[in-house]
Amino acid sequence: MWTTHSEFLGVVRQNWQYSTVGSGMMRLQQKLTRLCLKEWNKTVFGNVLDNVAAAERGLKEADEAYDQDPCDRTLVERNRCSAELVRVLAQDEAF
Repeated sequence: MWTTHSEFLGVVRQNWQYSTVGSGMMRLQQKLTRLCLKEWNKTVFGNVLDNVAAAERGLKEADEAYDQDPCDRTLVERNRCSAELVRVLAQDEAF
């Protein structure tokens, strides 16, 4: 999931360029610690399961709105919610 995000390589490059002290594995550990990918993941992706649940709720509400008022506006919103659900399900699968 991370590797597909447009900013991932930039985050890695930015944190990897700083110098470290120590031997090979110690330097690798310092660089990996500094990356803070856990925080980046939380900031960028959030809780994937919560995102899926929210997208499912959004699509259900959009379906109900379209059923009550089948117009272009509600159809566009329903399609947007459907696309969002597909996107977060793909993130969940990659996670």
